[in-house]
Amino acid sequence: MKKFLALALAALMVMSIAPVTASAEGLEGKDINGGEPVKIGFVSMSTLGITNELYELAKVDAVQQYPNVEIVTFDSQYDVVKQNQYIQECITQGFSAIITEPLDTEALNASILDAEAAGVAVISLNTGASATHSLHLQGTDYGMGYFGGQYLSEALGGEGKIMVLDFPTAMMASARQYEGFMDAVAEFGPNVEIVDHQNLDGVTTDIAQTTCADVLTKLNNEVDAIYAVTDDIALGAVQALKAAGIPDGQVKVWGGTGYSYAFEGIRDGSWYGTSWCDTYAQVTTAIEFALYFAASGVNSVKAGYTSTPTVYQSMFPVTKDNVDTIQPLSRWDQTASAG
Repeated sequence: MKKFLALALAALMVMSIAPVTASAEGLEGKDINGGEPVKIGFVSMSTLGITNELYELAKVDAVQQYPNVEIVTFDSQYDVVKQNQYIQECITQGFSAIITEPLDTEALNASILDAEAAGVAVISLNTGASATHSLHLQGTDYGMGYFGGQYLSEALGGEGKIMVLDFPTAMMASARQYEGFMDAVAEFGPNVEIVDHQNLDGVTTDIAQTTCADVLTKLNNEVDAIYAVTDDIALGAVQALKAAGIPDGQVKVWGGTGYSYAFEGIRDGSWYGTSWCDTYAQVTTAIEFALYFAASGVNSVKAGYTSTPTVYQSMFPVTKDNVDTIQPLSRWDQTASAG
């Protein structure tokens, strides 16, 4: 299966970038191995949360052999106005590529088209944008939610009370975990009740813990499971459960992404499971493509794309049944040195 996925991904990449070889003749890129400075903009949703520790580590690793390449991070603080401003700033300052995780699939379209028209390749992560741009790397957000809904519903025997800790409202237009989660609950949990659905103010463990504690109090701790869209949010839920004196495993917690502490929680019984995907690999891949676009001088306009090439990230559910098969390859144990 792993070999098949690797071959499929390689084939998809070739098909996605194929127009470049036919259209890039005569284009001039920049020397990423020396010479003039090359800047790549990383326009984030926010720099809060443990995920950004791994982002920073990936940024350092991906360009360490390119002394003239600089990755500049912009903290949009969950504000699409700031995201647009930062993209325009990258254009004005002559950046060679922009990596962004849009808060909304439509809100950045004008700025993305401006960048591509100016010869700046735009690479989007996860949420994406409907405007045609150079590359989209899609995390399996719907699949992550679907597995969470399926596994929790089955663990509850098709009935019970579930609390949902979700992304901030500003991200709901583009994040599809909840959609996948609810589809699975409808299929596998005919008598499952969503007793509370919270859109958090930010994707951080502290915010999740405070919110979860408040909801537990409101519900008199009458919850059978908690679905969290990311592991840092799930960690906040686990901490809130411990603070409330609820025994490990009594409330089944499911997260998403696959951080090292999630695996430890699955082993010790404080978590039920998570949906694993390799964030480090996704970000380093985005940077490698940004370097390719910078070196080749190619982007969607110059290559004549009529739609955005998309590559999907692999993902699979992790529970106590398979957690010991996970090898420490995604570098979460090294995040303390990031940044």
